[in-house]
Amino acid sequence: MAAQGKKNQAADELAMSGEQWRRAKTQIAQYLDQVLDGEAWAQTGAEAADVITEILRQEVRS
Repeated sequence: MAAQGKKNQAADELAMSGEQWRRAKTQIAQYLDQVLDGEAWAQTGAEAADVITEILRQEVRS
């Protein structure tokens, strides 16, 4: 039950409009392109997920 509450809280924190989601997708795609091109670095998938989550959080705040 507590896990479901945490999941719902995380979803609420990342709720965004269509325009915010479009901008976030663009930023995420640019980040992943940078990783693939060697311009940005992510040792693990978890590190990449952390960067992507932060992109989403920043977009929600904007």
